[in-house]
Amino acid sequence: MRKGFKEYSERLKRLVAIIKLKNSGNAETIAKRFDISGRQVYNDINYLKTEYNAPIVFNRSINSYEFCNTDFEIEIFEVRKSCKNN
Repeated sequence: MRKGFKEYSERLKRLVAIIKLKNSGNAETIAKRFDISGRQVYNDINYLKTEYNAPIVFNRSINSYEFCNTDFEIEIFEVRKSCKNN
């Protein structure tokens, strides 16, 4: 497994968690928190929207991203090597 994929899936899990808490801040705040670029934040949010149909919106009144459907659940899978070559 590539190290990059594991880091990416972990970052997406963290992003989903702070969005659920409505405590993400704006893209610049997330970028600083995750030590990534603002562009990467937008790419990650877009990925969640397109691949997982995540109903993510930015709420200006609280300056945070949130899920507009509070019942929305998402699970980011991590691929693990589970088979051994015989």
